[in-house]
Parts: sequence; C-alpha cells; structure tokens
Amino acid sequence: MKFSNKDIFEFLVNPLRRFSQLDIRMLADQNGASVEIDENSEERIAFVSFDGRKENFHVSFSAYVSLFISDLDFEALKLDSDWSYGKHYTFDGHFMFIDDDTKKIISESETYGNIVYEGTLRDKTHKEILTLIKDFVIVLIGTQKMEVISTETYRIGLQYLKHNYIIKITNPTKEKKRVVFENITFLINEDE
Repeated sequence: MKFSNKDIFEFLVNPLRRFSQLDIRMLADQNGASVEIDENSEERIAFVSFDGRKENFHVSFSAYVSLFISDLDFEALKLDSDWSYGKHYTFDGHFMFIDDDTKKIISESETYGNIVYEGTLRDKTHKEILTLIKDFVIVLIGTQKMEVISTETYRIGLQYLKHNYIIKITNPTKEKKRVVFENITFLINEDE
C-alpha cells in the first residue's frame, strides 16, 4: 500500500488538523534516519507523528500501515541504567493494517502481541484506507489508559492466528462510547 504525499495530506493530515490536541509532524526516511518534511517536500512521507517530537502516537507507512500509541516516557528511559522498557509505560498499542495479499504470507511472529485489523483493504481506495486510519486516530486522541483484550478466532493454513479485540480506553472527555471497526471494538470510558 503505497500512498502519495498528496493522498496522505488530503485524507489523513488535513482532516486531523482540526483537533487542537494533535501536534502533527511529517517525517521522511533518509537512510534510516527520520527527517521532518513539510507539505511541499518531494520526499516520500514515511511517518506522521500526532504528538510532535514525542512520537508516541504515530502512523508508519511501510510494507503495511502501522499505527502506534504508547505512554512511554523516553526521558525516564534515557536516565534508566538498565533500559527496562516495561517500567516506563503503562500501555503500548501497535495496530496493523495489512493488505489482503500480504496477510496470506505474513507470519505469526510479525503479528504476535499486535492488534491486526481484519477488514478487507484490497477493495478500498487510498481515500477509504486513509480515512479508516484517520478514524482510528480520532478514537485514540487523548488516550490516558488502554487495555487490550484479545480472543483467538481462527487460522487458515499456516497464516497467523486471527483475533477479535476489545480495547478499553480512558480519555479525559469522560464521554462513554463504543466504536467498532470489523474485529476491533473500542470501549471508551466504559467499564464493560
């Protein structure tokens, strides 16, 4: 899934600019280093960060689209002599949006512990896929706490094991809401 910069701006970045909680930055990959770019850059967008330089909330465009959200405290991690990640965050979510053809060959080691969207993508336009990503970002804005409950559903041949996910989110709005995307159900500010 290769998206043009124009599509990323039109269907993901620009619609999200109305959310003042977001600090949006676009980054390109230059020989393994992330470099900030602007709207007029000729360089291909590799990442979009939604929390500025923290980069705990971002989308990555590679072989498949990944959306990451975490409350990892990088400053505390830098000061920690044993570099123990687990004690520096309370949640760490990795959402994977994998092209249908790639799903046939991706291994369980690549999806293990991650949240895999099982809806079809092959029949969607770039606009529809980027709008889906935007909708996930909107649900995740302001996340203060996140708990992921996964239930195994099935496996086809040697493919990775499929799951249904319930993701409990707490955010400052206190508005209770349920949002469903295929096999992923978000319970926002709800106990059950």
